[in-house]
Parts: sequence; structure tokens; C-alpha cells
Amino acid sequence: MALAQVAEHRRAMRMAVDQPGILVFDSDFALPCAMRDVSDGGARIHLDAAMPLPAGGHFIDVHAGAAYRAKVVWRSGLDAGLELSDALGLDEAAPANMLRRTWLAQFGRLDT
Repeated sequence: MALAQVAEHRRAMRMAVDQPGILVFDSDFALPCAMRDVSDGGARIHLDAAMPLPAGGHFIDVHAGAAYRAKVVWRSGLDAGLELSDALGLDEAAPANMLRRTWLAQFGRLDT
């Protein structure tokens, strides 16, 4: 089959971005990453180093100030595809919320 004949299977259009993100797994593991593209239901991220990722956790879009429930749906080298759901605005989250604290720490706005 010629490459031009391969059908696009994505449900939503992707938008190319180059923005910081944070993967959060459990309550004490936060991994900085780069978001390379985003769609209504997912994102492609790039990691700085190869490491195993749990199947699920949360993803923080640093610039948008939002956290999402994240499920790793594919992996290729340093890139991974995330399915995103259940958005939480971090400006509105309770101050004690671990995701909000992780987001604020990224910008150095966390009072210690």
C-alpha cells in the first residue's frame, strides 16, 4: 500500500505545539516533558530520557494551568501518546491539591 493511501485514524485534528508539561504518577513522582502536539482528546509528549512509564496518572499542561487524567496509549522511543480526560483547572483547585502544588513549583511560585 502506498503511503498516500494510508487513512488517518485520529478522531480529532492535532495542533503542533512546543510547550512544557509534567507527567505526575502516584503522589511523589513528577516527570517534566515537552508537549509536541495536542488534540481535543490527547497529546504527544517527548521525554528527555528513556524510562518506563506507568499506564496512567495525570498530565499537567503548564501554560494552560490545567491537569488531566492521562493514559499512555502508545510509546515510541522518547515519544509517548496520551489519552487525556477529566480536565481540572489548577487556578481553581484547592491549594493543598498535589497537582496544583506541582504546577506552581514549575514556575517557582510555591511558597515554602
